Amino acid sequence: MLHLMSLVHYYIHLRGDGERREERADTHLSRDPEQTLSTDADSALVESDLMSDVDGVRVTQTDSAVPEDSLSEAEEKNQTDEVSGAPVDSESSNLEDRVRELEELLCEAHRECERKNKDRERAEEAYRILQSQYEETLKQWDELLMVCLPEAERKYEQAMETNAQLEKEKSNLMSRVDTMQGSMQQLGHILCETRTECVEAKRKYEVERKLHKYVQAELNKKKENRRENLRSLRESVAEATEKYEEAMVFIDQLEDENSKLKSDVETLQDSVQELDRELSVSRITCKETTRECDGAKQELRILQSECSEMKEILLKEREQELEAHNIRASQYDQMTLTHNEKLLKISLAEAEARYEQEKETNTHLEKEKSDLMSQVEKLKGTVEGLGELLSEKHSQCAEALLECSKTKSIQATIKSKEKTLEQEKESLKVSLLEAETKYSEVMKTNTKLEYQNSTLLFDLVGLQDLMRDMKRELSETKRTCNTALRECEQGRETSSILQSQCDQMKETLSDKEKSHMVALAEAVEKYNQAMESNAQLENEKSDLMDQVHKLQSRVQQLEEELSGTCRKCEEITENYHIGGVYSLINNRLSPGSVFNTWVRKVM
Repeated sequence: MLHLMSLVHYYIHLRGDGERREERADTHLSRDPEQTLSTDADSALVESDLMSDVDGVRVTQTDSAVPEDSLSEAEEKNQTDEVSGAPVDSESSNLEDRVRELEELLCEAHRECERKNKDRERAEEAYRILQSQYEETLKQWDELLMVCLPEAERKYEQAMETNAQLEKEKSNLMSRVDTMQGSMQQLGHILCETRTECVEAKRKYEVERKLHKYVQAELNKKKENRRENLRSLRESVAEATEKYEEAMVFIDQLEDENSKLKSDVETLQDSVQELDRELSVSRITCKETTRECDGAKQELRILQSECSEMKEILLKEREQELEAHNIRASQYDQMTLTHNEKLLKISLAEAEARYEQEKETNTHLEKEKSDLMSQVEKLKGTVEGLGELLSEKHSQCAEALLECSKTKSIQATIKSKEKTLEQEKESLKVSLLEAETKYSEVMKTNTKLEYQNSTLLFDLVGLQDLMRDMKRELSETKRTCNTALRECEQGRETSSILQSQCDQMKETLSDKEKSHMVALAEAVEKYNQAMESNAQLENEKSDLMDQVHKLQSRVQQLEEELSGTCRKCEEITENYHIGGVYSLINNRLSPGSVFNTWVRKVM
């Protein structure tokens, strides 16, 4: 920037020197045209060099100077693509190299300017000498000029016509030079502005680069935190899904168990209903058997009453037999012993035979009694009264048999009674057999009923235990189901919360991604616009360079034409050597003349 300011100051100083040179030209009326033209050409060359240098700086600066928006867009593009600011650094290095070159060029221009100033001073000294000589020769050539005035005037008119043409061309060239100077000034202003913009852009770039580093670090931290959060969320979601799957499997198992338990309960209810039916049937059969037992008890009571009546009858008959025996014994005492012995032997033999028969019958009866007692022992549970009556009957029968064994002598008289007793025994046996069959049937039915009742009770107890266990299991399963459902609800709530958080994170990420994408799209658009603007600037630069080259070539042509016109003027002055011409030239070189104005414009 300091170099640029020094360049501008030097240019202004040169312009000031040019103005002072114009003033000097105004004051020095008798100045040599060739010397003025050379000095003007030198100043024009310096100015053209400066213009070319400035134009080159402007061109390079336009190449490197990018607007602030394009720089920010390029920085955003570089931030997104993670590309460093190498292009800007290269451009800045190019600018610095160009500034160094311009400094060297300025130094060379300064040296050339000093050299040209020295040459100018030498030329001024030579001009003074020539001026003195010219004044001396003017005095000598006044007479000669008065002689060749008409021809000189004619030639002067021709020269004036050529000068008018040259002035027109000069005016055109000066207008072009003015336009070039204006463009050079504009380019100088643009160069200053671009330098300031470049400095500000560098400063902003450094600030934005630092901000970019800070933001990048923050973004990396946020990305790491977000990744850790995503990992933890994924792990928690995986755990929640695993717990949810386990809970669903456990719920399915519980539902299967509940279905099985429901089916078991239904089967148990069916079995309980069947058992209730069987119990009702068994109760009905029990009632029928109790009725039959009551009928059997009544029959036994009837038999007991009949047995008691028979006992009374037997006792009465025994008493009668004893009385008859006593009567017979008294009669036997009266008989003879032999006759008695014979009768006794016969009666004893008969009595022994009958006694043996009675023994056999008694043994048979005892066997039957033992069988009956075994049967009665079996029938003790429900028919205790009937057993007692039967035992009393058997005891009475045994006592009757004992009494019959004692009364062997009276067996003949008691045959009819024995027959009746046998008939009664047979009837009793038949009734006992019937009672035993009924009792056995009743006992069988009772045993069946008791077995059924026991099995039913056992089944009921088992069912009750099963029902209790099932109730416990159901309560436990309900508890586990409730806990599992609570856990599932908690898992669902956590999963819903996590899902909402994930959705929010996804929305934020999608929004950020969208914003990043929009920013990237905007950055790309801005970068494209910057590239287009750069391309336009490059095109404009190329056009300006072409125009500058054209102007330089045109200036060179004009300089050549000016040098040619100056040579023609010198030839004219050398050919005629007339003092009047010099006077006219001096008059033309007066402050109000056209040629002087042309020289001023050239200066």
